[in-house]
Amino acid sequence: MPDGYQTRQRAAVHLLDAATPDDPEDPGGFDVYRLLDAHVAAAAEHLVEVDPRRALFMLRRCGLSQDHRAELSRAEATHRRALEISSTAYGPDHAEVAADLTNLAIIQRRFGRSDEAESNQTRALTIFENTYEPNHPQVGEALANLGHILQQQGRLHEAEATQTRALTIFENTYGPDHPAVAATLTHLGLVQLQQGRLDEAEATQTRALTIFENTYESDHPDVAMTLHDLAEVQLYQGRLREARITESRALAIYEATYGPNHPDTAAVLGMLGLIQAEQGQIDAAIDSIERTLAVFTATFGPGHPDTAQAQAFLGSLRTNAAEVPSAGGGGVDGPEC
Repeated sequence: MPDGYQTRQRAAVHLLDAATPDDPEDPGGFDVYRLLDAHVAAAAEHLVEVDPRRALFMLRRCGLSQDHRAELSRAEATHRRALEISSTAYGPDHAEVAADLTNLAIIQRRFGRSDEAESNQTRALTIFENTYEPNHPQVGEALANLGHILQQQGRLHEAEATQTRALTIFENTYGPDHPAVAATLTHLGLVQLQQGRLDEAEATQTRALTIFENTYESDHPDVAMTLHDLAEVQLYQGRLREARITESRALAIYEATYGPNHPDTAAVLGMLGLIQAEQGQIDAAIDSIERTLAVFTATFGPGHPDTAQAQAFLGSLRTNAAEVPSAGGGGVDGPEC
C-alpha cells in the first residue's frame, strides 16, 4: 500500500461524513445524498477490510436516503451490499446482519414481494431475539416490520398479534407518547380497518396523530402518513367531507415535502380519487388516479400490486364516466391506496 494511502483514505471519509446530512430520512438532505451516493459507496468499499462497521454505517445511511427518495432499486442494491459485508465480517447470526436483513425486507415489502420480505424479517427477528432480551427495542422494531408484512399478506390476526406485541415493547421502553409507539399504532389501525373495526381504527389513528403532532412540526411526513390513514377510516365510515379535508391536508404536506412524483404523494392522490368518486366527481377522480398510476408505474413497475389496483380502478372510473356523461351517479369501488 503506498505511503500516505491510509491517511488520505481517512481524510476522504472524514470529508464525506462532514458533507453528509445526519438524518438520511430528512427531505432537506435528499439532494446532497443523491450527489454523494456514488462517492459514499466507493469509500465504503475501501473501508470493508479495515473498518467494516464504518463501511456499514455509510452504506446504511445511503440506502435509507434512497428508500425515502423512492429510489427503491438503488436502495435494494445498497442494502444487499451491506448485508454481504455484515455477513462476512460478523457471521450469519449477528445483530449487524439482522439490521441489514430488516432494511432489505422493508424494500422488498415496498416492492410488493411480501414472501421475500417475510423470510428476511423473520430471520432478523430470530437473530434479535437470540441476541437481546425479549422486550428489547430491536425486537420491537422487527416485530413491527413483520406485522406490516403480515398485514400486506392479508394475515390480519397474526398481524394484529405481532403489532400488539411490538406496541407493548415500545410503550414499556419509551412511554406512551413516543414516535415509535405512534408508528406502530398507525399499522395496528390499518389492521383494525381491514377487520371492519372502524371505531377502534379511528381511535387508534387519532392517538397516533396526536403523538406525531405533539412530537414534530405540523408538516412532518409522519403527520401526513397518519392523516392519510385516518382519512381512509373516515371514508369507510361514510364521512366523505371529513375524509376529503383530512386527505387534502396529507396531500399538501407530501407535495411540499417530496414533490408530486413520490409514491407517498401518489398514494394520497389515490385515496383522494376514491373519495372524489364516492362524491360523484368522476372527472376529478380520473385525474387523481391517472396521476397516481403514472407515479406507481414509474416507481414500482407495471406488475406491482399497487400499480395493478390503480390501473383497475382507473378502468372502472372511465367505464362509469362513459355510462354517466354528467360524471354523477353512485360511487365506484376503488383500490386500497
